[in-house]
Amino acid sequence: MFRRCLFLALASLTMFAPPARAADKAWEDCGQIGDEDRKIAGCTDVLARGAAESEANRANALVNRGYAYSRRDYDRAIKDYDEAVSLDPKAVRAYNARGRAYHMKGDYDRAIKDLDEAIRLNPQYALGYEGRGKAYHSKGDHDRAIRDFDVALRLNPKFADAYTNRGLAYAGKGEHDRAIRDHDEAVSLDPNFADAYFNRGLAYTGKRDHDRAIKDYSEALRLDPKNASAYLHRGGAWFFKDDYDRAIKDYDEAIRLDPKYSLAYEIRGRAYENKGDTARAGKDYDQAALLRRSAVQAAPTPLDDPGKASAESGDRDRVIKELDEAIRRDPKDAVAHYIRGSAYASKGDNDRAIKDFDQAIRIDPKSVDAYFDRGNVHKGKGDNDRAIRDYSEVIRLDPKYAAAWYNRGVAYSHKGDRDRAIKEFDEAIRLDPKDAMAFYSRGSAYSNKGDNDRAITDFDEAIRLDPKYVAAWYNRGNARRDKGDGDRAIEDYNEAIRLDPKYAVAYFNRGAVYFIKSDYDRAIREFDEAIRLDPKDAQGYHNRGSAYSSKGNYDRAITDFNEAIRLDPKDAKAYYSRGSAYSSKGDNDRAIKDCNEAIRLNPKNAWAYGIRGDAYRGKRDFERAVKDYARAIELAGKPEKAHWTYWHLRGFSYEQLGKWPQAEADYLKAIELDPDQPSVLNSLGFSWVDRNLKLKEGLALIEKAVRLKPDDGNLLDSLGWAHYRLGDYQEAIKHMERAAALDPNSSETRDHLGDAYWRTGREGEARKSWQQALSLKPDPADAKKIEGKIARGLEK
Repeated sequence: MFRRCLFLALASLTMFAPPARAADKAWEDCGQIGDEDRKIAGCTDVLARGAAESEANRANALVNRGYAYSRRDYDRAIKDYDEAVSLDPKAVRAYNARGRAYHMKGDYDRAIKDLDEAIRLNPQYALGYEGRGKAYHSKGDHDRAIRDFDVALRLNPKFADAYTNRGLAYAGKGEHDRAIRDHDEAVSLDPNFADAYFNRGLAYTGKRDHDRAIKDYSEALRLDPKNASAYLHRGGAWFFKDDYDRAIKDYDEAIRLDPKYSLAYEIRGRAYENKGDTARAGKDYDQAALLRRSAVQAAPTPLDDPGKASAESGDRDRVIKELDEAIRRDPKDAVAHYIRGSAYASKGDNDRAIKDFDQAIRIDPKSVDAYFDRGNVHKGKGDNDRAIRDYSEVIRLDPKYAAAWYNRGVAYSHKGDRDRAIKEFDEAIRLDPKDAMAFYSRGSAYSNKGDNDRAITDFDEAIRLDPKYVAAWYNRGNARRDKGDGDRAIEDYNEAIRLDPKYAVAYFNRGAVYFIKSDYDRAIREFDEAIRLDPKDAQGYHNRGSAYSSKGNYDRAITDFNEAIRLDPKDAKAYYSRGSAYSSKGDNDRAIKDCNEAIRLNPKNAWAYGIRGDAYRGKRDFERAVKDYARAIELAGKPEKAHWTYWHLRGFSYEQLGKWPQAEADYLKAIELDPDQPSVLNSLGFSWVDRNLKLKEGLALIEKAVRLKPDDGNLLDSLGWAHYRLGDYQEAIKHMERAAALDPNSSETRDHLGDAYWRTGREGEARKSWQQALSLKPDPADAKKIEGKIARGLEK
């Protein structure tokens, strides 16, 4: 839904498709489990490729890197998950991972919000229910936690983590026997599941069965010898058995593993006190108090572990294999077909996923979830019509299924039917008025329709609901830019960048606004940063080249256009933009060659013909210039303000061919399209004056041009020439002398100034001015005339 700036300098900018990802070492490292540093390095290498990887691929790499960071730095992990969500707002894994990271930080409400979104995007996402259940449990809402674990287990009956966490929730309600049964099931599913043994030990402790508790804590420690919490709780069991020496030994080990474990010091102090060693007890109590005051480390809880990597990834192949067997035993098990379809979909095996969803629907024609997920797969494949049919069936079966309305809106949007998409988003919002993404998507649809006011209203609401919604800030900036409110657009891009300093496209579009404001140096700095973050984005080089070209630095512009062409050899605008730079350097043959290639790539692009017309005009091949400007006008369609330049330059070319009536008509049309362009006002005004046609009208046009651009030597020369034609030689000299000072290399200005000096009797100054004009190497025909003036002066 990102949209780039659609107009810079010479051309409409188009997005280009990044190449498909091939298997490579970076991706292998990014996907491996166990070596966090290797994982971080691999994912970072993938992300450095920028737009060469799809947004979905980059989002996956960010999630994978976030998992690795989460082992040591939750805030750094969350930053990666934020960026993943910005790149792919439908990335279920990213919401799940960020929710779990917030849970580990103790921010349970934000965790639940993210897991709500993961579940909304995929109502069959067992990991989402399991994660949200953990968050509810941590908040003390055990009943809601149990309901979520129930759903997770219904979706995945072999989900060991869900069993042991439901056991914890039952234990939280004091139902230790039910807790133990759940932990038993977890251990039977995974005999090496250290947390399940630990959690069952807690349940036995709750029943005062300390011997069984010790046995379970010991097994947990055999499987995970670095679990400080298991030592603490086994020490507690020995403590309750009055075996203080063994208790102290376990507390010693807990403290060795975690020197800032305040609770371990506190309970070891009690053990020493019970042994009568008050000195050691006092030291431990003091250390526990110091650690609590510092708030360095709270005692860990069993739910603080992020979960096994195999559970996080869904261990899809294992799940599929088990479901194969279940379906072999019962081919009419609709739920098994549905879950296997979901597993295939998460692997990207869309065809097999669809076959399983088909079968689930044949067995159970009212399976809302199967229709919904099949619709998602069709949408992911680009088959929006089939996706819409499936979402429609979901809505028929369950009219309050907000996610189906939302996704049907997305499918209509992908089809280009923005009005229908907006209606769908309306209903999604009615059903769930706190869905920031629905407001964002409706805003995007309005923006694509050109209704920027409504777009901004929706982006406002998305931001109100989720102040960290980077894409909403960014796209509100785009809408404000499209309304011409560049300053407020920049404010929004600033916030997007503050939230995500690596958001390359925000730098790109902030640069575009500075370009439109003619602040080319600032634009270049923005494009520099966009290129640094995304060095394979041809558009960044193109737009920086356009900024350099606007500054008159054509060599650096050409260097950037070269790189844009190397990255995207089929981008017509890069060729004609480079052609324009060559034309400005006077290398019109290269300019024509580039425009020819641009026209070959896109025969209907008006800009390419217009720029080639400029190059032919530079070669004084006015016949071909007229033809190219005429073709540009034809391709541009209905004349708009931006097209004034075609009419102006065709008029100039007609005038050089001696076709004054056509030239005059084109000049008038250019002024009609944009009455405030100094160059065309000057062209027509000067021609009227020079031809002694409409002296006063011509003078008025030139005076307006000078008001619009008061320090332009060429315009001041024209104004002086108009006064000269009207016989006001002193006024003419005043303007021409200033023009000569502003543009000392203009042969024409020196020639005109010499004429004015001669008419006022300043014949020596006149010849000197003509000699200066001649030294500036005018056209041969003009040079011959000037030589005649030097020799004979002006006729009376």
